[in-house]
Amino acid sequence: MKILVLLRGWRRTPDGALDVERIGHFERLALGAALGLRDERSDDVTVQTLAAGNEADDEALAVTHALGIEKTSRVWDPILQDIDALGVAQALAAAAQHEGFDLLLTGFHSPDHQLGFMGPAVAECLSIPHLTGALQLHWKDDGLEAVRSCDLGQFTHQLKTPCLVTVAGGPDPGTAKPTESHQPKLLTLDDIGLDETRLRPRVRLQGEMLSDSRDPYVTAFVDDAATVVEHLREVDALQKGLRPLGP
Repeated sequence: MKILVLLRGWRRTPDGALDVERIGHFERLALGAALGLRDERSDDVTVQTLAAGNEADDEALAVTHALGIEKTSRVWDPILQDIDALGVAQALAAAAQHEGFDLLLTGFHSPDHQLGFMGPAVAECLSIPHLTGALQLHWKDDGLEAVRSCDLGQFTHQLKTPCLVTVAGGPDPGTAKPTESHQPKLLTLDDIGLDETRLRPRVRLQGEMLSDSRDPYVTAFVDDAATVVEHLREVDALQKGLRPLGP
């Protein structure tokens, strides 16, 4: 049984500096789930980590190595810095297929975008089932048992591999100083059998933030109801792209 954990390092700290030594909270939980499953059946379970990105992810992968994961891989091509999330999911899916897996684990969402998109997108690219937001993962008979919660309470799911699970709870393996000598296995698009032309349609449209010509918000206290009503009418009209209407 091979567990492949998809992860990435933090892109920014609150002061804007790069900090790739830290792994996001949910990525750590995915690692904790993988290591827990390995400990339950240490005789036939291996764990590997995989990232899609440039060398900024190497130290994040080196952290996982310091936590006890021997094999790490990273797929990279310059086009990956220009494509959208679905393109990255295609690259991760192709790399996962190349490396081989029985179970894919990801964090519930990434530390910066927090959209929860990547896991389901990779599963869709691989045409495998997926479960999001697992709080617990355990072996049960010949498959996996996952516990997740929703508004109605907690549910237990029986999973068969291959599948993908996004992890939202469970043991946290913590952080460790990156293994300085560790270098992940580097994969190219050719290695994983992904033609760059398949990613070209995923290149993001580049834009530039223009200055905001709107007046800044000013807090004011009024006791005239008619003034408040008129202001709300003007705001509603502006939001709809219309001129304010008369009374």
